[in-house]
Amino acid sequence: MPEYQSSVQRSNVWKIISFDSRAELDAMLANTRGIIILWSLISLLLAMIIGWLLVRAVSNKRRAEADAQRAEARMKESVSMALDSIITIDHEEHIVSFNIAAENTFGFNAQEVIGKRLSETIIPERFREKHCKGIVHYLQSGKAPLLGKRIETTALHKDGREFPIELSLIVIETDEYPQFTAFIRDLSEQKKANEKIRKLSQAIEQAGESIIITDCEGIIEYVNPAFCTITGYTVDEVIGVNPRILNSGEQNRRFYREMWTTIKKGETWQGRIVDKRKDGSVFPAILNISPIFDEDGRISHFIGLQQNLQEYEELEERLQQSQKMEAIGTLVGGIAHDFNNTLAGIIGNLYLIKKRASDQPNIFAKAEVIETLATRASEMIKQLMAFSRKNITTKQQLYLPSFIKETVKLHEVSIPENITLNYSVSEEAMYVYADANQLQQMLFNLVNNARDALVGKEKPIISITLKKYVADKLFQDRNPEAEHTEFALITIADNGPGIDADNLERVFEPFFTTKEVGKGTGLGLSMVYGTVQSHKGIIELQSSRSDGTSFEIYLPLITEGTDETVTPIHITEDIHEGKGETILLVDDDNDLINTVREILESLKYNIIVASNGREAITAFLTHQYKIKLLILDVVMPELGGVETLLEIRKISPEIKCIFTTGYDKSKVLESHGMADIETVLTKPYEVYDLARLISDKLD
Repeated sequence: MPEYQSSVQRSNVWKIISFDSRAELDAMLANTRGIIILWSLISLLLAMIIGWLLVRAVSNKRRAEADAQRAEARMKESVSMALDSIITIDHEEHIVSFNIAAENTFGFNAQEVIGKRLSETIIPERFREKHCKGIVHYLQSGKAPLLGKRIETTALHKDGREFPIELSLIVIETDEYPQFTAFIRDLSEQKKANEKIRKLSQAIEQAGESIIITDCEGIIEYVNPAFCTITGYTVDEVIGVNPRILNSGEQNRRFYREMWTTIKKGETWQGRIVDKRKDGSVFPAILNISPIFDEDGRISHFIGLQQNLQEYEELEERLQQSQKMEAIGTLVGGIAHDFNNTLAGIIGNLYLIKKRASDQPNIFAKAEVIETLATRASEMIKQLMAFSRKNITTKQQLYLPSFIKETVKLHEVSIPENITLNYSVSEEAMYVYADANQLQQMLFNLVNNARDALVGKEKPIISITLKKYVADKLFQDRNPEAEHTEFALITIADNGPGIDADNLERVFEPFFTTKEVGKGTGLGLSMVYGTVQSHKGIIELQSSRSDGTSFEIYLPLITEGTDETVTPIHITEDIHEGKGETILLVDDDNDLINTVREILESLKYNIIVASNGREAITAFLTHQYKIKLLILDVVMPELGGVETLLEIRKISPEIKCIFTTGYDKSKVLESHGMADIETVLTKPYEVYDLARLISDKLD
């Protein structure tokens, strides 16, 4: 122990190597404390700076994270609320976002499609392979032909229907794999709107009416093709021009002032107007002008719809002329019917006079003269009846080329030698169903009319042509009443002075003539008109001072061999007398019935008379076992001839009958199915015809 202590003591011996005073020692300690304090302050300051920097960094990080979160939220909200569909997929085409617009567009809920492949949801099957190859191509090459472009394609709705879309595509690069975002717009409504606009545009372009659009000052901005067709102007000639280029001068300033006042107030103006074409010709039209308003309700444009009335007014004029001619025809037919009754009485009485004055030459001769005059009057009545189309016709199949040649030869003798008569007849087979006598008289009247127009003309020419004609659209538009399309066209033309425009509408009226008194009756052309109408034909008249006059007659063609022949009645001079048979004679004309009664009694018939259908039925009931034949006037008061026969045949079905009339039997009997089975005798008739028909019926 002592040894150990001794050892320790030895090792812990302090050695004094220097000795300072207390003052020096205090100074040294003070200096050391200053250094320590300085370093402490520096360390504290550094710690504070570092702490502040750390706090600031954390704060900035948190603020940045919050900003990023807010930006992401705003982005998500923007994507969610976007009107266009926005869909994002990853590199394996799995859907990672599907906004509300996409839900509305495609019918899927986002939860239904998130994680699913895009090709399995909204891409039509025929496009799926191409879509997948496009993604693979981009991943391999970094290229995609669709990037940065807008394309139109077709998408698939949840319900299976396809619809048009507009698509644009962007790529979002990430640390690992890129994502693809598609911006999609449904084009269904736009396509419908575009189709509607296309149809409207097409309708305007193809409309038959003229359509013109101007600005609010009336300067033309658009015209459709119909405008150009109607006016003769091209589009380039009218764009930027005022519509006053169409002003014909037929409307005064007040007319246009009232028009502008109306449309400037925002109202529609409509009225009839006469405009002028580029070539100076005028045309009537119905014009409808309406204002077009902008979004603020101000007038921005005017649109005018104009319908050309020229064809309509020409047709209306033709209709009015046709109705006037029909009215005149009805009047003439009624007059002719009364004349026929009178002539029948005259001719019947002349027969009685001649029969009783056979031994008195002077009286007999006078009767012959009166009979000739009556016959002439009868021919005039036939022309009137032809005009009114109520005459009895004898139609048959007629080979027109031969008929025209023969007719021209017959008329050559009536043409003065100074007039050149040219005719050209086509050798094409042309058959018509016609009355040869009426056609011959029609041609005779037209040739005579041409001849009279050439008096005093140097080198006068009459031309007659025949050719086949197939109606074109212009002809059908001019003559909508035409029932056929294939015609025989007969043209009679002269190079005379023509017909005054004021007289063109009246040339077919009965008794209208421009010839001197005694030079014509005014019935020739009216007979022509009636003949053409009764043959279901068309007649057109062209006349001018420079070219003369041309009548074009279109007769409908029939097939060769058509059996439509009607056998005419042939007159014989043999008078057939009776054997005391009883005949019921019915007519409302007392003078005529008394004359016919006397004639028939002179032919040894027993006659019972009645003045109308009611009296006839009463008389038949009284004498039905004696009466062998009925002679009935067709047109009578109270009960007509046809109705009378039908009532009597209820009593005696086998009773025989002869009708007398001044009208075409088809007009009178067709409605009762009697046109082809009953005998009709036309007034005025010859006694020989009446006697023969009675004999035939009784035999």
